[in-house]
Amino acid sequence: MAQPTHQSLGDRSLAFALLRDCCQTPWGGKTGQLTTPSIPIKPGFPWAILIELAQWHGVLPLAYHGLKQHDWPKIPPTIQQQLTALFHQQLQRNAQLLLTVKQLLPALAAEGLPILPIKGVLFALSVYGNLTQRRVRDLDLLVDPEKLPAVYGALQRQGYQERDRLSPEQQARRWATHYEMLLENPATGMQIDLHWRLVPAYFDCQIPVAHLWQRAKWETHQGITFCQCAPEDLLLILCLNGAKDGWLELQRVCDLVACLQRYPDLAWGQLWQRCHEYRGERVLLMGLAIARALFTIELPPWLIAAMEGDRTVAHLSGQICQQLESGLCLTPSVIEQDLFPLQLQKDWASRGRSLLTLLLPINERDLAWIALPPWLYWLYYPLRMLRLLVKYPLWRIKGGE
Repeated sequence: MAQPTHQSLGDRSLAFALLRDCCQTPWGGKTGQLTTPSIPIKPGFPWAILIELAQWHGVLPLAYHGLKQHDWPKIPPTIQQQLTALFHQQLQRNAQLLLTVKQLLPALAAEGLPILPIKGVLFALSVYGNLTQRRVRDLDLLVDPEKLPAVYGALQRQGYQERDRLSPEQQARRWATHYEMLLENPATGMQIDLHWRLVPAYFDCQIPVAHLWQRAKWETHQGITFCQCAPEDLLLILCLNGAKDGWLELQRVCDLVACLQRYPDLAWGQLWQRCHEYRGERVLLMGLAIARALFTIELPPWLIAAMEGDRTVAHLSGQICQQLESGLCLTPSVIEQDLFPLQLQKDWASRGRSLLTLLLPINERDLAWIALPPWLYWLYYPLRMLRLLVKYPLWRIKGGE
């Protein structure tokens, strides 16, 4: 693969700078009025790179809105046509997902199975204000772990299937060790990302789903009534979701900024207490530090002091912003992405526990090998090593060499 030239690197940085400006334009910054992008559109602008970045970062709808409101006549007609086609393609997908939600939620409610939407079309409606400004790929639904089997059965009756064919016993064991599953309706092609926890077990920051339900409130948008997380919980979930992905996409940052714009009267003190309870202080500070570096947002002075005084947050957020602003589409390795949240933990003991959970994840095969009571669950880790040694003895590995 050819190395980027200095000229191409400059074009990529320029394209990202305009993309970032366009993403903030629909929200209007501090004053609520439309802002003008600071990057002028001149002949020879690298439009192909801007479109590539907009799709890579999942913000093409925001970029389209921003460009339509400013300097649209300066854009070459072929680029206008391409942007419009891609925008309407995404809008059609969003409309299909909205129709699916309208059909699905009443069916689940009729069986006494409420769900909490996270991200997706309902997030776009409640936080962005409409479906036209956010890319949506699937439906992300959060369910009470105790109601997971019932919700799974109801979704199956609606035509949704999991790719892996598991027995009921295997499925129950997987639910005990995982945090999400992907279901797809073969007839419609619609996908549901069903969560019963927010992040994998190796994350130090864990938010009990029961706490989210206690604080959730009912909302109605476009005739759809659904339960939405409290604004403070939603903000922390967005930061946690960004940390899970290593803040790879600009859309994660835009979601966070949109939430701050939608809820200007957040109870920051309560949110900080919850972060302390859930061991998520650095998760929150990281997300806010990145958002503050890239966009115009207002935060309490004490919170700014906390993020600036945390060397880990300052260092990591600076690295992420530098990578984003370079305009390079860099995908981290699986190891790099999994290790990122460990860097947000404050003490080595918690990092060690998380690393052990990451390297030796308990799965359905471990639970099938031996059944332990909850108070002895920690024994699964040494027993997992023993099971792997029995399955893959060292003498066999050495002999194979």
